[in-house]
Amino acid sequence: MDEDTYAAMPEALCVREVRDGERRIVTSLRDPADVPAQEVAWLYDQRWQVELDFRSIKCVMQMDLLRCKSPETVRKEVAATLLAYNLIRATMGEAARPEGLSLRHLSFAAARRAAALFQNTVRRSVNFNKRKQARFLMLQQIAYWRVPERPGRIEPRAVKRRPKPRALLTEPRHQARARITKQNTALRARGA
Repeated sequence: MDEDTYAAMPEALCVREVRDGERRIVTSLRDPADVPAQEVAWLYDQRWQVELDFRSIKCVMQMDLLRCKSPETVRKEVAATLLAYNLIRATMGEAARPEGLSLRHLSFAAARRAAALFQNTVRRSVNFNKRKQARFLMLQQIAYWRVPERPGRIEPRAVKRRPKPRALLTEPRHQARARITKQNTALRARGA
């Protein structure tokens, strides 16, 4: 926080403490008439869903590593990924509707795979009826892969798999290949 923002902050902040079993939740939602304690506890539990959504965007949509270099192209990459994410979520909503399912009970990773398979089918087929049938099958596939209800789930913020002991590629791949080829040629020449 910069100094100007810090100076603009109030001297004191009024908060409300809500007890939910063993937990104490401190919130700025102070009026119990507007937001009852049960709703505050429910909102607190929903934070896990936000973490799952971020994980889907970063890991499943492969946005954990941005590939573009300039700020303009990074913005485009982020926008395109979020557009794809929202389209998949909308398709999941369409798949959940006939069975009265919640979006939270469907697997995002499975929906992404089903959408990719559908895209390949559409590219190969010009027949409208085949496309319509493929879309129906895609929606069924998305509705099939469900995730269980996991209330109170907690996950450690740690990485289980360690990174591989390889050096980072810090030059264009074609230059690295040329360098390695040159080194191997020199080694063979010395050994011959």
